[in-house]
Amino acid sequence: MTPVLLSTTYNDARNGNLFTLPERNAKALEIQAWLQRNAKEPFEYVIIDDENVFFYGQQEHLVQTDEYDGLTIKKAQEAISIWA
Repeated sequence: MTPVLLSTTYNDARNGNLFTLPERNAKALEIQAWLQRNAKEPFEYVIIDDENVFFYGQQEHLVQTDEYDGLTIKKAQEAISIWA
């Protein structure tokens, strides 16, 4: 489970620069924070979500589902192909 971030202002871990992002980027920041705390690079993960509010570098890990259909067999296979 990703952390719940109460702010979209953060310091870039690479160079220390301070960034403020729109509230819609909270999910992307939460995933980034979880990866930095819990995983080793290169990060191997899949994002399954019905919204596309993720950073450019996270797009290749995203399987965007339909809000009504949810996780279909086709989308599950897509997620498996990203992981494999």
